Amino acid sequence: MKGLVEKHTSIWAALRCFSYGVLALSASNQVTLAQTKEASDALGCDLLASAPYDMGRQAAGVCYPNIEVGLALESCEYAVAVDPSNLRSRFQLGRAQLIARQTESGLNNLKSAAADGYAAAMVGLALHYEEMDDFKEVFSWAQGAAVAGNPVGQYLLGKLYLLGNGVNEDRQLAYKWIESAANAGEPISKYRLSRFYAVGELVPKDMRRSRALLTEAAESGVPIAQMQLGQLFENERGADNHSKAREWYKRAAQGGAPQARVSYAALLMLGEGGEDDDRLAFEQLHLAALSGHVGSQYFLSLSYETGRGTEPNLVEAYFWTLVAAKGGDEMARYRGFALADKLPRDVVNTQRQRADRFKVPVSSKSEVIADYCYDIPR
Repeated sequence: MKGLVEKHTSIWAALRCFSYGVLALSASNQVTLAQTKEASDALGCDLLASAPYDMGRQAAGVCYPNIEVGLALESCEYAVAVDPSNLRSRFQLGRAQLIARQTESGLNNLKSAAADGYAAAMVGLALHYEEMDDFKEVFSWAQGAAVAGNPVGQYLLGKLYLLGNGVNEDRQLAYKWIESAANAGEPISKYRLSRFYAVGELVPKDMRRSRALLTEAAESGVPIAQMQLGQLFENERGADNHSKAREWYKRAAQGGAPQARVSYAALLMLGEGGEDDDRLAFEQLHLAALSGHVGSQYFLSLSYETGRGTEPNLVEAYFWTLVAAKGGDEMARYRGFALADKLPRDVVNTQRQRADRFKVPVSSKSEVIADYCYDIPR
């Protein structure tokens, strides 16, 4: 361990001096230098690898895709080496190891922290196994986290009961846990709860309450809530409402919701709720198409064919009709026949092969690696 400690001492020296140096040197403070050092080691791990769903976190929380893997591994390995009893650091090391594809070590650290009662580690395990579609494991870990009072664990348990994954469907229990999580401020649960009020399931139908919960979820950054709030505003008359719809679609699009990108593009093309912007509309359609949204793939092909928002390109137009048709769009399939007649045979064959190879890039999926950062609920 000595070499590991020496390696990291210089990395965190400035942080230690800034955050804790005064306390360590103060005669009136009883914190020892050793305690100060351990605290700063844990702080570095917190800054780089704490989870948004950890109720005991000491930093804002970092979503999986944003973790600086190398630095997080080094700081958390060091924090655990200095203080093996720190469950938070052990859990955060596991998170860093999972993103580094050190799966066995990562799961071992999460299970170790969970076995010692750390609820966030239980949530982390539930999210990991959800990505693996191992819902028996998801249920086991989510239940432990929910009983321990973690709102995200309560949401996950409620979702399992709602969908009947890993457990018999029980909508009353689903409502119970989702409501509990929503009352604790968990944003996706507010979105789910808004649906109960919208349809009057298990509670009296209350559109005002439903909209209030939907708005709270949208304001907390839940893309699907932002998109649905945009739809509500778009369906209401008045230029101001269309402006609000456009803003909520924009925010949902920035959060990665493909349908929101399509709806945002439509308002941009029509100039509703603001000035028209064909170029930005084209960019939104392109992003949605790359993420696998079939409807946007067809409309993207029309943009290439007509040159709206981009330079006319019949080859790209044909390619995207093929991709959309592959996804089941009948209009794209028939349009593809017409475009093929306008292109040389070798180009047609090349684009067919290209379309056959098309896959949705991993980075464009809503859940790249299992974690909880307000991705679109499945």
